[in-house]
Amino acid sequence: MEQARTKLWSRDFILIQLVQLIALFAKAMLRFALPLYVLEISGSPALFGTVMALGAMPLVLMAPFGGVLADRFKRQEVIFWVDTITAILILVLLLITSFASVIVWLMVLLMMLLSAFQGVYTPTAMSCVPMLVPPDKLAQGNAIGSMVFSLGSAAGPAIAGVLYVDTNLTPVLIVAFACFAVTATIVRFIRIPYQKQAFSGKIFQTAKSDLSRVARLAVKEKPSMGKAIGVKFLFGISTSGMILVTMPVLVTQTLGLDNSLLGLAQGFSMLGGLFGGFLAGALRKWISIRGTHRVLFLSGLLMLPGGLSLLLGGPVFLTYVLATLTGFTIMLVGQMFNVLILTYTQGESPRELVGKIVAAVMAETIGSMPFGQFIYGQILERIGDRVWIVLFIASGVSLAIALLSRKMFRSIPPKGEQEPKA
Repeated sequence: MEQARTKLWSRDFILIQLVQLIALFAKAMLRFALPLYVLEISGSPALFGTVMALGAMPLVLMAPFGGVLADRFKRQEVIFWVDTITAILILVLLLITSFASVIVWLMVLLMMLLSAFQGVYTPTAMSCVPMLVPPDKLAQGNAIGSMVFSLGSAAGPAIAGVLYVDTNLTPVLIVAFACFAVTATIVRFIRIPYQKQAFSGKIFQTAKSDLSRVARLAVKEKPSMGKAIGVKFLFGISTSGMILVTMPVLVTQTLGLDNSLLGLAQGFSMLGGLFGGFLAGALRKWISIRGTHRVLFLSGLLMLPGGLSLLLGGPVFLTYVLATLTGFTIMLVGQMFNVLILTYTQGESPRELVGKIVAAVMAETIGSMPFGQFIYGQILERIGDRVWIVLFIASGVSLAIALLSRKMFRSIPPKGEQEPKA
């Protein structure tokens, strides 16, 4: 019988966060180095954005199945096998790079495979939080999880920027392989409450049935939930998708700086997510899902200084600093938004649907990025060095989203009140 959880910092909660930190660090290194390799050997922002978009698509497609696996199988077993297979894939690429240069299509294939496994891993790991913390500490648990995500995502590019020199992927791959080998070992010692559910063995039919329940919950029973997830999707296109493809082009091509400074900029930008998670947890009594539009509006405004510096031809170092701060702001707001959405959706969902709801939120979060990466990659290819255009576009779209979503967020009932069904 499952024991009631009475404290936040339990042994298993600490271990699952440690596993996520190490795995996220390794994934962030790969997300930095593999697309950058493509950009450096091709010199094309459009191809760079397309490769990043293709690399992220399997994650979106696999996330629903990850939610099914998270709710129907032991989560620690799912994480173990995902990390083990990921380590094997990295080892294969490491062996290939030891004997030959990696061609673009092979790099894309590897990125797609890693992305597919992450689509299973992420909803599984994120759905562990409600199982390991007491209900009254769910917001704090999610905030800690988002801070761990941001810390791993920040450290990965910073270290990869140092290790990745002259298109040599070997040091990055060795460290990533070691990380996944360690996480696969640690996860064997984690105990996560598990309640067996009926499973026919037909994963596609089961996924279809489960996802129809999620859709009914988000569209008919709690329509504000579906609308909030939709707003987050649009905001992700205009911000996260933009910064992920624009930052490498801006730093390495427009400003002519080296990869170590790019890694530092991306790492510092990801630290914004760390602060966003901290603020979402620390200010949970004052910040709620109903006031999210204010945070989105502020994010749109704070993109303008970097764009103005580029437009007016400001000094290279000033432009670099402003671009890095823009990335920091986007990740801070995005992570706060993520914590608010996760806490809201988890709190409003039946326990048997938690993994699938987490998968849906994750799918829209990650799913927005390929669209943004592809769109902004095409724009960057056509505008050349006028990168300020991209920042102004992203700012304008974000401000519009904030203003148009105000009424929707304000209509979400306070906690404890019932929402009218659609």
